[in-house]
Amino acid sequence: MAKEIGLSEFAIICTDYFGGVGEQIAAVYQGDTQKFPPSEDGISNALKEIGVKRSLFKDEFDTIGLGKYRNWDGLFDKYEDL
Repeated sequence: MAKEIGLSEFAIICTDYFGGVGEQIAAVYQGDTQKFPPSEDGISNALKEIGVKRSLFKDEFDTIGLGKYRNWDGLFDKYEDL
């Protein structure tokens, strides 16, 4: 997907929480090459690696608004038939 939209450097992040308890993992890629290996609790580090600069009172995750996407159910339904 990153190649299709023209991204050369990108982070793949995954979180899985239930009731406030869970886990997260992140990795950074430059094209097909992994620059930053998957690591637990690595989302902020991965986002820093791709150039996200945190705001004064937020971490990198919330600075770019990822907190709005706590539930992905239905977000990609409109692309299913493309």
